[in-house]
Amino acid sequence: MIKIKKLTKNYYVNGEKFTAVNNVDFILQKNKIYSLVGESGSGKSTLARMISLIEKPSSGDILYKNKSIIGLTKKQILKKRKDIQLVLQDGKSALDPCKSVKQLIMEPLKNIINITNANSYNYVTKLMNQVELPLTYLTKKPYQLSGGEQKRVNIARAIGVSPQLIIFDEALGSQDVIVRKRLLDLLKNIQQEAKCTFLFITHDLDVALYISERIVFMKNGIIVEDASVNDDNEFKHSYSKKLIAQQYCQSC
Repeated sequence: MIKIKKLTKNYYVNGEKFTAVNNVDFILQKNKIYSLVGESGSGKSTLARMISLIEKPSSGDILYKNKSIIGLTKKQILKKRKDIQLVLQDGKSALDPCKSVKQLIMEPLKNIINITNANSYNYVTKLMNQVELPLTYLTKKPYQLSGGEQKRVNIARAIGVSPQLIIFDEALGSQDVIVRKRLLDLLKNIQQEAKCTFLFITHDLDVALYISERIVFMKNGIIVEDASVNDDNEFKHSYSKKLIAQQYCQSC
């Protein structure tokens, strides 16, 4: 569905070039769950912002349905928002504190798929049910919600426009184990129902191993391994093995 071809992103700091993403190639197939894993500074979030059309690459290409989506106009990018959604780490900062939950969920429905207030009830009700939030929350403001509930509102905003790809950039961070597992199970159900592709950007291998069908390991802006998840979790690259070992040590 989405093909990343030799994607590179350079930044210049005080005249010095820094390559955050270096000549990356990989494919996101339809109706699959992927995780992009790496340590802080590995280039994961930069890659996510390029795929979601927030940042332009320095070179390379992104193909969606075999057509390049690099160099689109602002109007064309807005149209692509229907197909590619990004859910960020800080659920609270992504929500306008002055708006109610209903207004927040309606915002992308109005702006992207032209749903009006007159015919919004069924859409909003379905989304609240999908993310398992009570309808009484529709009048609440973000500050009245827990961190997990704020994340659910952001998930509802993303799935409401029926995208083909949703990217979760550390979107499950700072949750306790029980809340995180509930969110992951919820997302699995949503993905199976929506039949879309999920890409989790995470440093947490427990999350990646629990939910993913494939894990892409990234180090210093380069993809070092792209492997399927199985019962053995036998990864080949030394960096992948190192991250797995570190995760097991933290769990002990």
